[in-house]
Amino acid sequence: MSCGLLLGRTPTVGEPVTVALTGAEVVTVDFVLEDPTDVDEDGTPDCHDGCPNDPQKIAPGVCGCHVPDTDSDNEGSPNCVDECDQDPAKVVAGQCGCGNPDTDTDADGTPDCIDNCKNDPAKTEPGACGCGRPDTDTDGDGIVDCEDNCPDVPNTDQTDEDGDGVGDVCADSGREAPAKCGAGVCPAGAVSMITLMLIAMRRVASGPRVGRRRA
Repeated sequence: MSCGLLLGRTPTVGEPVTVALTGAEVVTVDFVLEDPTDVDEDGTPDCHDGCPNDPQKIAPGVCGCHVPDTDSDNEGSPNCVDECDQDPAKVVAGQCGCGNPDTDTDADGTPDCIDNCKNDPAKTEPGACGCGRPDTDTDGDGIVDCEDNCPDVPNTDQTDEDGDGVGDVCADSGREAPAKCGAGVCPAGAVSMITLMLIAMRRVASGPRVGRRRA
């Protein structure tokens, strides 16, 4: 839109105006006179003002007329389209919310803010065995291996008459129960040492074999 050209008089709309240029040939130009009214009194006439009723803006910008394009966190997105207008690192809240990064340390698809095993890509909750250790139930008896005194043989009752930590069904079959090291992973050598101790304890409990005769 143009505001027109004023030549000391008010021409009619669409009137061809002859303009004489000093030292040059006479040129005839056509123009349409437009109203230079400035409704919002911002110094820009309405014919050039993209927001003629908003004294704060002359163009809609991203947010439109009557809404300032303020960018509180200075990250390039005005507040009107920025869900986190006080967080320069985010424009949407995401799963963790404004002010909290959606970091996923173990790259399992669950951000750390809602991942209770943020360093274990296989788990988001500690479960029965804890982070870093799977809740596997090898024998399918409903008791996870980390709590099962005989993880290879089903024994839902977990009977252990001698209290040595090895389920009776394992002792009867000659199998050893794995060492329990809490929710973490057993340190190197811990399993073998504990297994040897259990064997020694069972041998002591059974007494010497010399002189024994089978019935």
